[in-house]
Amino acid sequence: LTPGLMSAQEYEQQDMDRKKAQLSAVVVETMNYLGMAQHTERFLMLLTRSNMYSIYDVEVLTKDTAAPLQLPWELVSALQRRLRVWKLEMVDD
Repeated sequence: LTPGLMSAQEYEQQDMDRKKAQLSAVVVETMNYLGMAQHTERFLMLLTRSNMYSIYDVEVLTKDTAAPLQLPWELVSALQRRLRVWKLEMVDD
């Protein structure tokens, strides 16, 4: 491997870390907006246990797919609404 170049595994790990950080930031924003900041870590843990690592993972959830994962639909739907606004804000920048 050439110095300064990362392996495919390193690249994938960095990409996964970036996706998790994006999702985490939007979850924190959403939970603060809902006045539920004290439950942010718990909700992030539930998402991680359900293999929800990226914004896309959350976007495709439905009430029916969230239920078996034991994800609270009210929080998931609030997060999905915030993601729609967040994406619009990103386009405007």
